[in-house]
Amino acid sequence: MSRKSKDFKELLKHQKQSQDKRKNLEELRLQVQAGSFGQLAAEMVIEPEGAEKMSEVLREFIEPYMSSVKNIENHRNLLDLAIAAWNTSLLPEAGQQDMINNFLKVSLIKSDPQMQQDIKELLHEMIARKKKDFFNNKRFITDFQLKLMGKQYHLSVASSLAEIKE
Repeated sequence: MSRKSKDFKELLKHQKQSQDKRKNLEELRLQVQAGSFGQLAAEMVIEPEGAEKMSEVLREFIEPYMSSVKNIENHRNLLDLAIAAWNTSLLPEAGQQDMINNFLKVSLIKSDPQMQQDIKELLHEMIARKKKDFFNNKRFITDFQLKLMGKQYHLSVASSLAEIKE
């Protein structure tokens, strides 16, 4: 009898997590639609069947840098940096430095030259990692959402389904 009760609790927990995940993905779709991608996001497919989950890819991409993450704000900052590096790597070589410079201009570290240099070096390192370890994945990341769910972070990623052609 207790086993059935435990199984039922697990089933309810799994259903709740699944509902939360769908809700988070729908919130992300609406967030992207309200942003600069506008109507393009209205047609965004959430977790397309057979496609690699970009949340899992991005999680793997940032894994070597996770030791510096102490809270959700650090995690979001790392994701912002990683996505900037990921998307920059998809550009032709000639446009990559301009993209890095633009990222540094809009960041909050304008007043700290050493921090800017450190971030620039980290971006170049991440771009090299993307080109070396994730060279086959040419999907553009449009946005992400990170939420604390219990003791774990839940990451949702919006990306292009079609690959960007270099």
